[in-house]
Amino acid sequence: EYYLGADFDGLIKNDCWQLPVGILKFLRKKFKTGIVTGRPRIEALYCLKRFDAEKYFQVVVTMDDLPDRRGKPDPLGIQLALKRLGVSCGWYIGDTVDDMKAAVGAGVIPIGLIHDSDHYRTQCSFLLASGAEQIVKDINELRRIFYEKKSTNKKKNQGD
Repeated sequence: EYYLGADFDGLIKNDCWQLPVGILKFLRKKFKTGIVTGRPRIEALYCLKRFDAEKYFQVVVTMDDLPDRRGKPDPLGIQLALKRLGVSCGWYIGDTVDDMKAAVGAGVIPIGLIHDSDHYRTQCSFLLASGAEQIVKDINELRRIFYEKKSTNKKKNQGD
């Protein structure tokens, strides 16, 4: 009640979007994209629409899509997103230990994102211990990471 308010006029108005549009455009141009969130569908869709980000994601998996609300670290949400996207592999970007565990369980590559530079070392060690293959401090680093991944894959394929 406090979060949503009477008509999305509660604390949800304090949410802010962390992912720059340029990164979203880049990722969407290169890859199939989806979101797996522990939020209810109504909240997730509201935020995606509010920040004009819905067009960058082909799939949105919320707690409402999962039986018994089986959220992370259960990999089911990520597995469902992969199925809906029609892919068998991918990357999962998250900022919690549960995100990394869910990605490992789903068989995708976990990338840890750290927002709080004051606790970088501690967060980094927790995310790495939970399976993160890479850590990014700045969301803009994703462009470099995924550009390298795409270039490496092209080079490998050309040699085969």
